[in-house]
Amino acid sequence: MNPRVKILTHIGEVFSMISTLQRFSLSRVIFLAILVLGVLVIFSQLSLGVSPALKPNVIVIQLDDLAYSDLFMKRPNGDYVLKNIHTQLVRRGTSFENHHTSFSLCCPARATLFTGQYAHNHGVLSNDPPTGGFLKLNHTNTLPIWLQQAGYYTSHVGKYMNGYNGGTSTNGISAPRPPGWDDWFTTVRIGGYPQGSYYNHQIHDNDTFLFFGNTPADYLTDVLANRAVAVIAQRGNDPQPFYLQVDFFSPHGEPTFAIPAQRHIGLMNGMTAPRTPAFNEADVSDKPADVRGRPLLTPSDITNVDLRYQKRGESLLAVDEAVGRMIRVLRHTGQYDNTVIIFTSDNGWMQGEHRLPIGKNFTYTASTQAPLIIAGPRVPRTQRVSQLTGNIDVTPTILEITGASPGLVQDGHSLFPLMRGQTDAVREELLLESPIQKFYAGLRTEDTATGEEHLYIEYDYNLDGQWDEREMYAITPDSCQPVGDPFLLESQHTNPCYAVKMAQMSARVAYLKTCSGPTC
Repeated sequence: MNPRVKILTHIGEVFSMISTLQRFSLSRVIFLAILVLGVLVIFSQLSLGVSPALKPNVIVIQLDDLAYSDLFMKRPNGDYVLKNIHTQLVRRGTSFENHHTSFSLCCPARATLFTGQYAHNHGVLSNDPPTGGFLKLNHTNTLPIWLQQAGYYTSHVGKYMNGYNGGTSTNGISAPRPPGWDDWFTTVRIGGYPQGSYYNHQIHDNDTFLFFGNTPADYLTDVLANRAVAVIAQRGNDPQPFYLQVDFFSPHGEPTFAIPAQRHIGLMNGMTAPRTPAFNEADVSDKPADVRGRPLLTPSDITNVDLRYQKRGESLLAVDEAVGRMIRVLRHTGQYDNTVIIFTSDNGWMQGEHRLPIGKNFTYTASTQAPLIIAGPRVPRTQRVSQLTGNIDVTPTILEITGASPGLVQDGHSLFPLMRGQTDAVREELLLESPIQKFYAGLRTEDTATGEEHLYIEYDYNLDGQWDEREMYAITPDSCQPVGDPFLLESQHTNPCYAVKMAQMSARVAYLKTCSGPTC
């Protein structure tokens, strides 16, 4: 029986007892004693059987390489591509407009969600062995395990971590299902079945491997949506709260362009990638070597940027449909008002900014900024948060929602105080790191007193602990620059006015590269 129905039943029983007692004219003392006893019975039922069900369900919807700007992508008719995200989540919840991922790369970012830690603490420093990938993470102490211990049913649908192939990890975890997951419907990378292909993909469904072909019914986003909807419908009849993580592959390219569902092909024809001032930047002489040596994008390059943008948008239409289906089932099963939905991406994506036609794992805003929307009970509606937040804050937020206790020290903190307007909850700095592949460590900061924002990056190509190149940007106006540089067009690392500021930020970078817990 549904716990809420059970409560009402017990209340009805008490009132029936009261009516019976009144008819027999028992003394007031006995009457009150039995009434109190009846109330105690109700609360015993609440404490034993109902409180777990009153915990909210949590659904995390994570996309692959969705840039923050993609959230505002529009179709030729003017409608948002992610229309359901705007109408069902943005209007119902809180949007974080200055949210960044500390390590702008798939696997390290996903490991941060499972641990609540910076990459230098969870140890996943790339997408592939030996420094990264699925095999690198210790799966015996992660978010789903903590949620199970808090009474949650856990389900994973979609892409897990790069390199997951159903083998045995170096941490002694017997795949294909890592510990902590009650339900497991995850894409697999094995043989001729690349992990997350839109067609011709393989999925491990708990104890069974499923193979999909290239028919419209095999389209990966739809397959994942069907499973997510089924999980939600099934859990509607169970009082146990659930945690559902849906990891869509879209809008990731394969390897050059995303593949839309057949019903969406051509619906974004003619649309172009955002032409911000950073697009095909005219002068990159202030940038580090990796960017400084790049030529201007040619007309052919720009055509490909736009075509890639169109295909990304077309692939997102199926994701938006999936989110709409999930919300409809939540409403139909009576779970909508008790479900928190978190919509995000593992990292951002370059789309022509600073002459970079594609890519991630850069320190620039297009690469680090990712969407984050939280909607549901206790979450302020139609609120926009402009203060700095990081992906290390998402896991502590989930822990507060669920009442779960982490098994690891958390480097971030819950976002609920910030949503409630607590000024002391503003994040003043976020470490940006990629020590193995891009050789950088940096800092994105926000001064709570002045509102000034800065970005400082050090590149250590020789891995000797000494920086070889630097970048310094005044994102907002400050005492040195009356005009802010939100598009990161002119590094100020050679400007003497920033010498003291850079020394301070360099010291913080050195500290944060090895920080752990609240000191982060």
